[in-house]
Amino acid sequence: MIENQSSSSHSVESSLPVMQIPLDFGRRQQSFSYQSAQITLQASLSRDLKQKFGEQMVYPVLLSTYAALLFRLSAEQELAIGILAPDQAASYLSLQIQGQLTFSQLCDQVSEQLKIDYMLQTGGYPETLFMLNSVQLPQAPQILNWNVRDDQNMLILDLFYDSSLLKESTVLRYAEYYQTLLLAMLRDGDKAIGTVDILSASDRLLYREMNDTSVLEPEHQTVHGWFEATAAAYPNSPAITSPSKSYTYRELNERANQVARVLLSNGLQKGEFVSIFMDRSLETIISLLGILKAGGAYVPIDPEHPEERNSYIVEDTASSFVLTTEASLPKLPACSPVYLRSVRFSLWMVV
Repeated sequence: MIENQSSSSHSVESSLPVMQIPLDFGRRQQSFSYQSAQITLQASLSRDLKQKFGEQMVYPVLLSTYAALLFRLSAEQELAIGILAPDQAASYLSLQIQGQLTFSQLCDQVSEQLKIDYMLQTGGYPETLFMLNSVQLPQAPQILNWNVRDDQNMLILDLFYDSSLLKESTVLRYAEYYQTLLLAMLRDGDKAIGTVDILSASDRLLYREMNDTSVLEPEHQTVHGWFEATAAAYPNSPAITSPSKSYTYRELNERANQVARVLLSNGLQKGEFVSIFMDRSLETIISLLGILKAGGAYVPIDPEHPEERNSYIVEDTASSFVLTTEASLPKLPACSPVYLRSVRFSLWMVV
């Protein structure tokens, strides 16, 4: 929905929402270097828009579609869009949008808000500007400016963008999405803006290629065998990391080997269960790799689960060993004395 305003004029006094559309480059390297591109929309669009909505509603429809595009790209429910129409001072829209909003609802509410004069002040420029039939780019620090003009009943998009943040190919792809949304609005104004499939044929091909993760797997290779091969090929490459620590493949392999040696030297037999009683951490990865290297089967146990449940898991799996961390040691389940007398039970501290 759009925020309701009671007065006819409003000033920008606080920071406007940041435009969170996907960028090709990080904002840290923004240099405000502008380029332009152009795309001509389908030949019938100008005529169809005028026939369905009337001359006076073409601008709100085009603007509403741009708002829908920004929402689909960013999933941000708060949007600020600068607007510039012929014979009007630069203003802006402050929108709150949700995916279930229909095109008709969005267009009606944008039309209402266009009646409100939001005056732009220093430091209050939205990062995107929508223009209608503009002939020049305003001097303001936008990331993306969108100009729609009617040239002999042909709709043309003039795209002005900060090339230090966006590639031309990305901006042209966004223009394709815009046309898709515009056509969807023409077909069915009661359709929710969040339900339109905006992906192009090239997008779908790219996603298929990215998700084609099938590989020929060695028939008799193990998980830890794969890991050891990777460690041999890329010993100095980062393998796992956390905010406090990281390991290369060589370091991770050495730590896992230490775990395997401790288990084997204490009598672990092939196929026996070893419980891993610890929070998710680097030590968890080290432990499970070490157990696999030693020929055991690991049983993950969450220290946050009830003690009775965790104790049952240790006893039911007949775990010969429990690997834990110093932080998780106080939560270690108190297994029954009968169980402790009947099986080997060793505690290994992960340092």
